[in-house]
Amino acid sequence: GGGRQSQDRRVADLTAENEKLKQLATLHSELAQENQQTISELQHWRQEQERSVETEAEKQRVAEQHRAAVMEQENKKLLAELQQWRAEQERQQQRRQRVDSSSQTDMSGNTVEKPQSSQAGASGEPEKAEPRQGRAEDGLRIALTNQSTSTDELHEAISSVEALVNEAKRELAVRRLRDRRSAYEQLHEALERNAEGQLASALCAARRAGLDSQDMSKAEEKLEQLRALTHEQREKKALHERRAKAKEQAFLFVKRDDVGALVDLLEDLPEEIRWRDWRDHAGRTLIRCAQDLRSHAVQQYLAPLQTPRRNSKPLALELTVDNGSLAAPGEFRPESLAQQAGDTGTTPDTPRRESPASTPLQELTAIDEDVPDEDLTEDELAELRKQAFRSVVQDDAASLQEVFRRVPQDIWSSWYNKAGRDLLTLCEERGSSEAYSVVAKALDLVVEREREIFEEREAVWVLFPGELQPRRASVLEDTPKKNQEVLLEFWDGEEPPTLIDRCMVAKST
Repeated sequence: GGGRQSQDRRVADLTAENEKLKQLATLHSELAQENQQTISELQHWRQEQERSVETEAEKQRVAEQHRAAVMEQENKKLLAELQQWRAEQERQQQRRQRVDSSSQTDMSGNTVEKPQSSQAGASGEPEKAEPRQGRAEDGLRIALTNQSTSTDELHEAISSVEALVNEAKRELAVRRLRDRRSAYEQLHEALERNAEGQLASALCAARRAGLDSQDMSKAEEKLEQLRALTHEQREKKALHERRAKAKEQAFLFVKRDDVGALVDLLEDLPEEIRWRDWRDHAGRTLIRCAQDLRSHAVQQYLAPLQTPRRNSKPLALELTVDNGSLAAPGEFRPESLAQQAGDTGTTPDTPRRESPASTPLQELTAIDEDVPDEDLTEDELAELRKQAFRSVVQDDAASLQEVFRRVPQDIWSSWYNKAGRDLLTLCEERGSSEAYSVVAKALDLVVEREREIFEEREAVWVLFPGELQPRRASVLEDTPKKNQEVLLEFWDGEEPPTLIDRCMVAKST
């Protein structure tokens, strides 16, 4: 029984192996067929590629033949046109010679001989091309003087001259436009520089270029104003320009720590220009700016020159009192632009913006300019120093004035608190307007803001109380110093022209 079972298992195994062999044979035959099919497809693809290459080569040959035929036709056409042009030139030359010979006949009947164009052509020398203007004019003259000229030839000669004239007119228009643009730029540059000689020459150039009278009217008015200046006004204007230029250069030299250039600049200044009062956009003097920028060479030069001075009038800093507040040096506040001026009549139909109610600051009591006679001890000075800083924090102007009456300016101006702030800086940080007015007046930093004249179409800033961002506007009519309100048109929005109090209007430059 056991042998029978083993034989059955071997038979089953052999049967399974036979089935596997059959499957493998089937797969082998399928693979052979697929390989044969792939080989045939590959051969077919190669044949197609060869045929496509031959087709492309044939197409290129055909295209080249076509281009060659086209070029040959164009060459023939150009040759025909060239021959026609040469024949036309010869005819024109013969006509010109006939006209010249007929016009140059002398009294004895002899004629002046002219070389024939045919001889020049026979010698092989090329004729020089005449200018276009000469050819057009000569052709028209020949056509007019020759009785055998046809209507078409006369029309062609006239058309050539008209084309030349039109081209000349276009060139003239372009040059005039270029001259007007240059004159316009020179005129506005002269207006910005405010120079009389340059403005006069720019006006002459503008008149020659034919600028509009509207563009030149403002320049003419400015020139008349400059010519109407007296000798003192001219000197004052020149001094102002020199002061502004010197101030800009001085702070630039401080920034560069160029003590040599700064010495040359300051020593060359006249006595009327008080450079010690100069302050930059941050309200810093020259030496303070040198300290902040660590310009050591400039500090060593300026330190002995920065002596305390009394009764000096600053030239460049403005501070205006309004609503009980003061604008600190270098700070631009809308409420610091208020001024007191006379009221003028206004049109009832024109809307107006009411200015904020202006309350005058308490009248400042004059500080004695003489050095106090009393001798203060160290303890008394320390106590007065504390009282001064306490008065600034509390914005107590009366108490601060009392300290200034007892302590010389060269002492209290050098006081600093534990944070390194002097009295003026602490007033700015704390916003103590009353105390700031006392300190600023004692240091000769307060000047009255001058009433300005506003011209028509001038760009200005309008600063409303409580708004940080000013608004741009244009002046609609000339406003003299006596007028308290200015008629403005805002750039943004759709508001009608509005009368604005001049305390809220500032020039943009």
